[in-house]
Amino acid sequence: IEEATGIIRTRAWLDREKVAHYHLVLRATDSSITEPKSTTTKLHITVIDENDNAPSFSQDNYIIYITDPTNPGDFVFGMEALDPDESINGRVTYYQSGRDADKFYINQETGVIKASQALTGDKVYELELRAKDLGIEAKW
Repeated sequence: IEEATGIIRTRAWLDREKVAHYHLVLRATDSSITEPKSTTTKLHITVIDENDNAPSFSQDNYIIYITDPTNPGDFVFGMEALDPDESINGRVTYYQSGRDADKFYINQETGVIKASQALTGDKVYELELRAKDLGIEAKW
């Protein structure tokens, strides 16, 4: 706290994911030498989120076994990517690409993957899954 102005500054960067709220008790004292007077007040600080994290999956690769046959619309896999940011910065959407992307449908909001055509359990299918947050300057 700057003594002359009362401006409060931080000594280090604040990170909402580590500490989201601060509660301080401030005291101001006048400069009287003989009878200084003082008062106190409480200050509550809420750290606003910044889009400083990208969504991440719990593992880099997934191996999924499907039943034979798997029909169009059948559930294949449910995935989840986590983003510790708050609000829209932490909301995740899902995308797919890769050699066999046309054989699957992904719900962009839930991450649930379903077959978009008949599949066989005898074949190996490759699908690349990505997650992106909805924040400004979105993170992948």
